[in-house]
Amino acid sequence: MRETYWRARRLAGRVLRALPEPKPPMEIELGRPWMQAQGVRTVIDVGANDGHFARMARRVFPACRILSFEPIAAVYAKLRENMRGDPRFEAFQCALGDAEGVATFHENDFSPSSSLLAMKDTHKEAFPFTAQEHITQVPVRRLDDVLSAQANLEAPIFLKLDVQGYEAHVLAGAPQTLARCQFVMAELSIESLYEGELLAHEMIARLVASGYRIAAVADCLRRPGDMRPLQIDVIFVRA
Repeated sequence: MRETYWRARRLAGRVLRALPEPKPPMEIELGRPWMQAQGVRTVIDVGANDGHFARMARRVFPACRILSFEPIAAVYAKLRENMRGDPRFEAFQCALGDAEGVATFHENDFSPSSSLLAMKDTHKEAFPFTAQEHITQVPVRRLDDVLSAQANLEAPIFLKLDVQGYEAHVLAGAPQTLARCQFVMAELSIESLYEGELLAHEMIARLVASGYRIAAVADCLRRPGDMRPLQIDVIFVRA
């Protein structure tokens, strides 16, 4: 959801010709010397939407290979179009979880808020533009199964998770992948926004148990009005 602000801000900069186009906090963090020194070679982009993060990854990690996952057909088409001509980009039209099959999907009119989990009223009240959705069916695969068919992924590997509360299920289907990654960046909820999601402290504990530690906080989504933090994007590094 935070990307909506940055897209509008960049557009305003282009129209007014008076302000430089700002970089989102996440791009600033990924572009810092400490992160650039890691030499990331592969980015696994889970919850790609229309390619906002994939385009950012190409800017901050110019030589990396990017593998993006997006289940919504129309949004997947935009993703492919936005990354057209990039020889080191590959897209997969599926959701990721802990078992292969077909699952009920809550496709939101504001596509970045779509999820395999039902949205809570807390989310809708904070962001009324996310109130409308419709139910559809999407294919679900395990990340380990998808990547087993890929050519050897070059390390260091950076795994990004932006799946609206479904992070624990994605990781449950990716133990082999997780063991190979040097970095994980996950959007984690401080307040519960989706039914059944694990909160930030629970996901942090799981990743610490898997051999990671927190390296940085890349961004924060706040509730409009009182500015209470709702979600944080946390970068983990293998300990």
